[in-house]
Amino acid sequence: ATSTDQNPVHIFTTHGTYVVTLTVTTEVGPSTVPKNITVLEPPTAVFSVAPGIGIAPLEVAFTDLSTPGSAAITAWVWDFDDGGSTTERNPEHTFTNPGTYTVSLTVTTARGESTTTQTIDVLAPPTADFSASPTSGTGPLSVHFTDASSDGSSPITLWIWDFGDGGMSLDQNPDHVFSESGTYNVTLTVISTAGQSTANQDITVSSLPTADFDVSPSSG
Repeated sequence: ATSTDQNPVHIFTTHGTYVVTLTVTTEVGPSTVPKNITVLEPPTAVFSVAPGIGIAPLEVAFTDLSTPGSAAITAWVWDFDDGGSTTERNPEHTFTNPGTYTVSLTVTTARGESTTTQTIDVLAPPTADFSASPTSGTGPLSVHFTDASSDGSSPITLWIWDFGDGGMSLDQNPDHVFSESGTYNVTLTVISTAGQSTANQDITVSSLPTADFDVSPSSG
């Protein structure tokens, strides 16, 4: 770049050392003088995360990968977007609640500062729950099960029922007949891309009485 102004203004966009020359001319002739302009490089904030997505509570390790530029980095300031912060260079942080968090890192040198951000996705697993009707009775006992689970961060894609008597079902709202008397612990496991959850409930099946008696004497 050049200029013919007497007192120009110029912006150097890239760091480095530049030899600026001024040449002035009169009727007698020209004269040239050089001077150095040093443009310093600010830091560049960069970091990695592991993992960037997971189920709450999610523990994340942050690794500083920043470049210092023309001077050493003297300060690291992390903002985890959940009220937490730290000045450690390579911190670990636990996100206890589901949500999307924009984490920022600001690095500082004697030549300036730089800030960068990354998002952390903290997922909520589903919550299994169900009702049964009836929950007790004489066998064979037919029971209807109603799913009452909540999705969390993503829709439930699989329902796994274990009726405790060897029977199973993948229906969302199944019916099952308990043939033998006893107490059966029925479990429901729901699964989504955000995780899984299990709930259970007892079903009590009683047997009918069996009539029997003795006589004495039985003849005479």
